[in-house]
Amino acid sequence: MKGQKFGNPRGKTCRWTLELDEILKSAWAQGGLRAAKRAIRQQQPTWSRYSIKKRAAVLGLCRESEALVGNGGEPPPVVHR
Repeated sequence: MKGQKFGNPRGKTCRWTLELDEILKSAWAQGGLRAAKRAIRQQQPTWSRYSIKKRAAVLGLCRESEALVGNGGEPPPVVHR
């Protein structure tokens, strides 16, 4: 018989819903990451700042989306030395 598993959970623990996306969008418009973190943590207190920022990037709310997608689909500039 297996006992209780200890330690940090591994794998995906954040399940984003349409409701949480709407909360994130409205809070981000009001005050950026700090406001969004406060609003999401009222619903999901264990979610990290990184998870919230990552979702904001996916939704195109912050500059991190450029880092995830690239320079508008263009390859990064080549630096010759």
